[in-house]
Amino acid sequence: MSSDSKTINYSQLFSQLIKPATSGDGGVMDDTMASFLYYLFPRELFIRALSLLESNDMFIYTFQPDSSLPLKESSTTKTFDDKDAVTKTSSDLTSSSKTDPDNERDSNEAEGKKEKEKEIEELVNDVYNEEDQFLHRLIVKPENTHSPPISVDLLNWFCSCSEFNELFHEELKKGEELSNCLIKEIDDMSEFSNDKFSQLDAHSLSRQKYFKFDKCLCHHLLAYSIILRSSPDILRYFTLKNCSVFHLRIDNLDEWLKLHINIVI
Repeated sequence: MSSDSKTINYSQLFSQLIKPATSGDGGVMDDTMASFLYYLFPRELFIRALSLLESNDMFIYTFQPDSSLPLKESSTTKTFDDKDAVTKTSSDLTSSSKTDPDNERDSNEAEGKKEKEKEIEELVNDVYNEEDQFLHRLIVKPENTHSPPISVDLLNWFCSCSEFNELFHEELKKGEELSNCLIKEIDDMSEFSNDKFSQLDAHSLSRQKYFKFDKCLCHHLLAYSIILRSSPDILRYFTLKNCSVFHLRIDNLDEWLKLHINIVI
């Protein structure tokens, strides 16, 4: 595996991991593509990344202020011990229900599910269409409950896990300049690639930068790359259909800061 060769478009391959809905067996994983991706990465990284995607331990937090709501009217609270996000608004707190017949309960549950799907769908579109306008935090629940959550930064190609840091320190020991040994720059527009995997400074029009992922790659970075550097359909599959990756919108600045203090940092 080498990141120097851009003949392989990893983003495009990731986008084919789930069969399209238009096919007869759409919406399921493509075993052929999964097997192909398995052999592209060392140390069984792909299997570990796929297992992480299905573990219910991955969280995407998006700060997306809602200008239509007064400050503190809406808040979303999520912890690793509570898998179900609880959203409350001021109208929820003041509303009263004198009766609670079964049909009304079913109707409310259906409406709640529909609203949740709509919110996740909006988040999917935001991540892929307007990524630079929203703050995102990519968090993975640690295996050890006494350890802090693992923070993943795709934009700068960094992960706080020990595996990534050990690989990074190995590169530091070589004594080479990091910009030379870990980053590949392309300034010839004829050689530009539309591959988003491990790409840095994606908004530059004059050059492309890629982190040499074959030197520093962990299954956390790979897992998030699969869902955030492929296509909306892949992210939609794991957040909406498979429901194994939690994608939550936070529209209140106070809640976002609490997340920083209590979970991220």
